[in-house]
Amino acid sequence: MKKLFWIFASLLFVSCAKTNLPSVQNNSFLIGEAVVYAKHKWKIKTIDVVFMDGKDEQRQSVKESAVLWSKFANIDFKFHDYEDLEKLEVLKKSHLLKSSAKVSFFGNANQSVIGQRVGGLRASMTLPAVTGDVRADRRVVLHEFGHLLGLGHEHQNSRSGGIFEPKMIKQMCSDFHLDEDDCSQQILGEVSQYEATLSDYDEKSVMHYSFHGKYLKKGEDIEGSSVISYVDALYISMLYRGRFKTKTELESAYQDMLSEM
Repeated sequence: MKKLFWIFASLLFVSCAKTNLPSVQNNSFLIGEAVVYAKHKWKIKTIDVVFMDGKDEQRQSVKESAVLWSKFANIDFKFHDYEDLEKLEVLKKSHLLKSSAKVSFFGNANQSVIGQRVGGLRASMTLPAVTGDVRADRRVVLHEFGHLLGLGHEHQNSRSGGIFEPKMIKQMCSDFHLDEDDCSQQILGEVSQYEATLSDYDEKSVMHYSFHGKYLKKGEDIEGSSVISYVDALYISMLYRGRFKTKTELESAYQDMLSEM
């Protein structure tokens, strides 16, 4: 299986909130058999992440899971506590805030911007479900930091062949507490060949939602993964190149990650 990558030209919050799909004409390039919209790809080697609030255990939980992406992507995260920024000169503080990913543990939903669109002074990622339990928090953190790096929702890959049972769609949206527009944009709206060049559907992707089997054509549950899938790892390593010289090195790093979890 291969992996779908896509970046939305979006509103401020786009991960697990509303998104607008772009017309794919420019700012895209082929990586393997996936398309990345280069406009929102991070073009730096280190992403600053500022914790705007939260307890020490919440912040530590985010750090421990987020850095798993750096095992495969040639990009690192540098974490800052907002209170420490008070020591900086005003201009330096303002610049850092505007160019960084800003994490808050308050909000109505776990959500993040897609890619580098983190400008402004308010939170660009909210993680209200993160409690400080690293194992329990891991899926949420990996999913939202996947969005930060430029990944979209895998269940919206039109190469899936249509995974949802049509007669259950209305009930599913209701159970997810989503109105028609939100349900369409977060779950049902598919990325087609007109929005992106698609590769094979990856059910094991950490970017895939969990769904009860009653909503699905196959009738079996899909459990949202708490682990970066091998396909996630492969394509994020190609999006942010430089960690590995060979596929064998990648495979070894992936097995090392699994053994550490």
